[in-house]
Amino acid sequence: YIGPIFAGNMCADEELDPFLKFVLTWVFDGCWTWVCWVEWYATFYVFCFHYLRPAVRWVSRVAPQGSSWAAAATALSMILGLLMALYHYPNVMLETGDESSLGWLELLITVVQPALFALGTTNWRVNASWWGNTTLGCYVVHFGFRDRMTELFHAMGQMLSWDSSGLLLPVAIVIACFAFTSTIGPLGHYIMILPQLTITYMARQHRLWGKTEHTN
Repeated sequence: YIGPIFAGNMCADEELDPFLKFVLTWVFDGCWTWVCWVEWYATFYVFCFHYLRPAVRWVSRVAPQGSSWAAAATALSMILGLLMALYHYPNVMLETGDESSLGWLELLITVVQPALFALGTTNWRVNASWWGNTTLGCYVVHFGFRDRMTELFHAMGQMLSWDSSGLLLPVAIVIACFAFTSTIGPLGHYIMILPQLTITYMARQHRLWGKTEHTN
């Protein structure tokens, strides 16, 4: 790691405007402006920016095709997630930065598990582009809602305590997550990329305007 685990405690700054402090703590998801384990995420995002598309093209050529292989990839993805939740939760290096002896395992499963799920979706009969295209926004926005969602799930557990089968609660949780990834998450995604969309739209209009004047 580079630097301390935590630095820049905004909550301890008594001279900081209260409203600005509220906004900053919401944006940074806490009091700290520097959290060392975020380095891993930043490194991974930079790597994906440069190499993800070539890697996906290569995997699409060499990976087995067909619905059976897609089902196997999805099942293995779920099993990996289950085993990690049972025996190594939460991730240490990627969540707190305190200790990295099992960092290789955390990095490997964190990449392979969603990659297998993505391979499994290649044979879906449902067009999931709406959820796929807005994944980034859902991931970023969920940090502002995760504590409230935890409170919601606790409340749902109390409301559904009468269900002796215990099946209604996980179903309700899945429905709540699906609702979030279908509405609030995508909204946050498009708010995030609004500057890019605006610049692209203005550039396109400028080119069209230039072509029109050239024609006239």
